[in-house]
Amino acid sequence: MTLPRLYGHPVKIVKSITEVLYDSQKKSNDIKERNKYTTQFKEQAVARAIKDGVPKAAKDLGIHEAMLYTWRRTLESTGIPFEDQKLNAAELARLKRENMRLSEENAFLKKAAAYFAKEQK
Repeated sequence: MTLPRLYGHPVKIVKSITEVLYDSQKKSNDIKERNKYTTQFKEQAVARAIKDGVPKAAKDLGIHEAMLYTWRRTLESTGIPFEDQKLNAAELARLKRENMRLSEENAFLKKAAAYFAKEQK
């Protein structure tokens, strides 16, 4: 389907629904997976960036400069190595789960106590 030309605007072709769906599936299959780097690699990359400079280190390692800047800022702001940060995050997640479980148990016990208090009267 074509639209009429108006005042010199180019003609636009409207795709059918099947063409749009096919194009979106085709693009989603072409998406690269996200790279995951080990904590050891990150620490070595930051050390190299400090020694040689971020642009050179990023080019040599084949990663974006922004990634190195982020890793360096994270390491400098916390002062904790990446491996310890990962362990701290896992411990925090475990404590949050335990806190949620204990809160639910506490709420249940309060309801049970209120129920039995009514029954005794």
